[in-house]
Amino acid sequence: VHEGAVRTLAAKTGNRFDGLATTTTDEGAMFVDGACAWLDTTVTREVPAGDHVIVLMRVNWLEMRDAMPIVFHRSGFSRLQLCAE
Repeated sequence: VHEGAVRTLAAKTGNRFDGLATTTTDEGAMFVDGACAWLDTTVTREVPAGDHVIVLMRVNWLEMRDAMPIVFHRSGFSRLQLCAE
């Protein structure tokens, strides 16, 4: 499920939210349903970095959800492993 959402959001063309279930706040923040965390942020600075821009943001609000995060690395998806203390 998450793999499809990640590929949709990473698309270079079209509507990146097409087909994704989302929740939008009264202030206009949009969250993807089923994500492992929801973060409400404010952009504090944009730093040019070659052909990219590094965006620094302040986290105003964070809610953890009941979902395991995934990582995209070397053209594939992996699940993060939780470590027992």
